[in-house]
Amino acid sequence: MIEWLITILIVAPGVLLAVTRSSWLVDYVIIVLAFNRCIRRIADYYIEGQFNPFSPISLTPLLVAILLLVVGGLDLSKLSKRGRTPILVIAGAVGLGFAVGVFTNRAAAFYSLAEWSAGLGAMAFAATQQATTEVADRWIKTAGWCGVLVAIYGWWQYYTIPPWDGMWLVQSGMAGYMGQPEPTKMTVFSTLNERGPCGGFLAWAVIPMIINSRWRNIGGWISVVLILSGIVLTQTRTNIIVVGIVALLYPTLTRGRGTWRTLVLTALIMIAATLGMEHIPGMATMGDRFSAESLYGENSSFQYRTSIYRWEISDILTKPLGLGLGCSGMGGRLASNSVEGVADCGYMQIFGEFGWLGATLFFGGLWMLWKELERRWLVGARLLKVDGIDPFVPATRAILLTSLVLLFIGDVFSGFSLLWILFGRVLNSNSEPELIILKVRAAMDGLALKSKSREGAAFAANAG
Repeated sequence: MIEWLITILIVAPGVLLAVTRSSWLVDYVIIVLAFNRCIRRIADYYIEGQFNPFSPISLTPLLVAILLLVVGGLDLSKLSKRGRTPILVIAGAVGLGFAVGVFTNRAAAFYSLAEWSAGLGAMAFAATQQATTEVADRWIKTAGWCGVLVAIYGWWQYYTIPPWDGMWLVQSGMAGYMGQPEPTKMTVFSTLNERGPCGGFLAWAVIPMIINSRWRNIGGWISVVLILSGIVLTQTRTNIIVVGIVALLYPTLTRGRGTWRTLVLTALIMIAATLGMEHIPGMATMGDRFSAESLYGENSSFQYRTSIYRWEISDILTKPLGLGLGCSGMGGRLASNSVEGVADCGYMQIFGEFGWLGATLFFGGLWMLWKELERRWLVGARLLKVDGIDPFVPATRAILLTSLVLLFIGDVFSGFSLLWILFGRVLNSNSEPELIILKVRAAMDGLALKSKSREGAAFAANAG
């Protein structure tokens, strides 16, 4: 009963923000995503005295994120056709996957639908709301601040092992996979549900801070280093590689801009790899995870995923309708016919969940998004020069390409993440180069009018 009360108390502010159509709903969803699992573990420890796998508190990120879909969906007609079509096409893919999943995976399909709806809702909300650039910047900075707090808690968790975290590790069956509940012998998962999601949250939080100084929090590069250290403590190689890929792609896609940031990032990673980890108790094995044998050797995760692709391709080819939503990921745990390993190879997951037609729609929607990004970049560069382009456009270009690379390894798109906020923001009319020009001209006209008014007042005073 108390856990249900906590759940209501978490969801209620989100409902209020949704009813009032407040832009702070995005910030609130990010905060709930970052800290709800820690709240759940504390509640389990002090209220239940044991791990409760069915705690309703774990559903709070989905519940508040779906509120974004309600608000954004109602306003979708306000978008231009170019802005609306990618969202509707991706939604069509999700709808096809759900239609198949209801028959094949039953209840699991509804859970997966909620995950996909959370991401689509974030995209629709960010695209439709008339949020200023300052508001959109605040969304990114909120993720950065949460990343800082998650990293700080991660260091505390690593050296102390809070009792609620230790209890969860043992009773959930994750001991061994993530180490033992002893200081410096447990992989950090901080305030999130597992080390992978924790590393992913930190990676998406720090990437904008690296590629553009406007999104850095107080402390600048200190915050960046702190979040990067948190990723290292999760020992998730993928997320470290992702940060590096985005940092390399960004200057390439922006005509060399941001090269200095890339050099700084490379130096930070090298220092952390050669000096930092050697001085962190229990982290000596992290260097081994980046060895050639560990990355692509005979028993590496790369070879494992390549094998999964070979195993699963026959299922994909023989099942044109796919297996439907709920065949993989968290929803797949509820379905008896889920395909083993499909959650570890993202492209197979997309085809497995959506089928041939649905996957074509999904990647077609991403292609439309890319083309719109390219159009806004080219038009902006012609009309405004590079400095005048909405900063979300070049950032999202690099992040979209990186997400497609990361999809080879695992699930990137299902569920709420900063990724969907960026996708939606670049479809918003506020990032249109033509609108930016109109705003600049209006501001200049306003300044000119004020200047004339002051001159007129001065002339009248002198005449008097």
